Amino acid sequence: MIKNKLIVVALLFILIACNKEIQLDGFDAEGWKKDLAGCQNFRKTMIHNVKLQKEKLLGLRENQIVKLLGPPDQKDLRKRGQKVFIYFIDSKNTKCDSTFKGIPASLKIRFSALELSNELIFAE
Repeated sequence: MIKNKLIVVALLFILIACNKEIQLDGFDAEGWKKDLAGCQNFRKTMIHNVKLQKEKLLGLRENQIVKLLGPPDQKDLRKRGQKVFIYFIDSKNTKCDSTFKGIPASLKIRFSALELSNELIFAE
């Protein structure tokens, strides 16, 4: 009986620890989320803060990233259950300008098959 209670308490502790609120210093998460596909260029003003604190984003679960940055502008599914979330940084991309040709500035977050972020790629 006591063993079962200890297991439940341990699981609750792990669950709470895994769902901690993630915050980046000097980062306006609501503004980032509202700037869909970077079309308003607000994300461009925030990307420097993300770069400086990228270690805080590594090891987070997909749902934690979505809670902080909002849903990605694009998803790339890879082999072996890996995913890449793509967030466009400014209005120079095909979602804002259908005539755009080239490689858009973006933040790419790669996730392992266990849904943990393991790499951040900044394309400018």
